[in-house]
Amino acid sequence: MLTLKKLATKVNETMLHNYRSKLLNRVLMSTAKCLDASKMEYCEDRRTRWTTYTNISSWFDNWEYDLVHLGFAFYDEHGQCIIPEEQLPNILNFEETCLSTDGSEGRRGGRPEIVLHDPRFPMTGKAKNRDSLTATLIGGSNAAGEALPPHFQFQTKATSGNRERIRSEVFAFTLRVIGQFGTDRERAWDCTFGLNTKGGMDDREFELYIINSILPLYPNTLDRPGKRLILKCDSGPGRLQINLLAKLRHLGVYLYPCVPNTTAVTQETDRTYGKFKTRFRTNLEQLVDECVAQDLPVKVPQYKLALLIFGGKDPETGLELPSAFEYGFGHEEYLNLWRKVEAAPLTRASLKVPEWQGQW
Repeated sequence: MLTLKKLATKVNETMLHNYRSKLLNRVLMSTAKCLDASKMEYCEDRRTRWTTYTNISSWFDNWEYDLVHLGFAFYDEHGQCIIPEEQLPNILNFEETCLSTDGSEGRRGGRPEIVLHDPRFPMTGKAKNRDSLTATLIGGSNAAGEALPPHFQFQTKATSGNRERIRSEVFAFTLRVIGQFGTDRERAWDCTFGLNTKGGMDDREFELYIINSILPLYPNTLDRPGKRLILKCDSGPGRLQINLLAKLRHLGVYLYPCVPNTTAVTQETDRTYGKFKTRFRTNLEQLVDECVAQDLPVKVPQYKLALLIFGGKDPETGLELPSAFEYGFGHEEYLNLWRKVEAAPLTRASLKVPEWQGQW
C-alpha cells in the first residue's frame, strides 16, 4: 500500500510530467517550422579541438628528432635539418577513403555542397545508381612524388574465406602504376585487392596491406641507417598491433602516426583526395547519364570502381571516361602537396598556412 507521503510524491511527479509535456507541445507548435531532426556530426568538432598549433608543432619536433635519429636526415653546419634526395623515396604517406557507386548524395571531394532551396516545394532529382555496397581505396605516395599502387578493399557478403570472389572484369579496368620506389629501376606495379564483409580496413586487413602492398615496393629495406623505411599515416585501425610493429621493426620499417583528427593538415594524401573524388564523382554521373540516355539499366556494379578511377571505355555504353587517378595522384600534384605540408623536406610549412591560423 502507498503511504500518504509516497502518494503525494507520485501525484506531484505526474503533474510535473504533464506540465512539461504541455509546455513542450506548445513550444513545438510555435516553432515546428524552424526545427529539424538530424544526426549530429562530431567529426568537425574533433578536428577543431585537435588541430592546434601546439599539437602540430609538437608532432613536428618529434618527427625531426626521429628522422635524424633513424638516419633519414642530418643537421648541416647551420643547424638545419636536411633530408638527402636519396632518402625521399623512403618516406611514405598513405590514407584511406571510402568509395561508393551510390551517387544519391552527389558530394564532391572536401566539404558537402550547400544547396539553397524552398522547403515548401519538393526537390526533384536525377537518376542515380542505387547500390548499398561500398569499398575502401588506399592511396598514397612517397616524398619523391611517386604514387603508390592503389589498394582496393571490396565488400563481400561471403561469410567464409573459401567463398570470397572477385569478378574478373575488375582486372580489365585496373591499370599498373609506374615507379621505382626502393628498387634499382622503374617498373610497372600491380594494384592489390582485399575482401571483407564491411569493405573497410581492420587489424587483419591493415597488416595484409602493409605486408603484401608496401613491403614488395622496398625489397632491400634493412634496420640500419640509410636503409630504413618510414610510413607516415593516421591513427586508424591496426596501427597499434604489437606483433605487426615488432615484425616491421625487425625489417627496418617504422610506422609513424600523425596527430589524430588532423589529416587535413599533416597528411599529404588526404589533401589530394578532394581533387580525386571530384573527378571520380563526375565520371560516375557521366556514366549514369549515358545509361539513361541509352535506355539501359541504371546500375554501376562494384567492379566498375576501377573504371571510374583509371578511366577508359565502358563496354556497355561505349562511353570514354578520363582518369581520376592521374587527375588527383599525378607526380607534380604530389610534389606540390609534400611542399605544402613540408614534413619532407622539413620546413614545417603547414604551421604557416593562413587558412589554419584562425583556429590557432
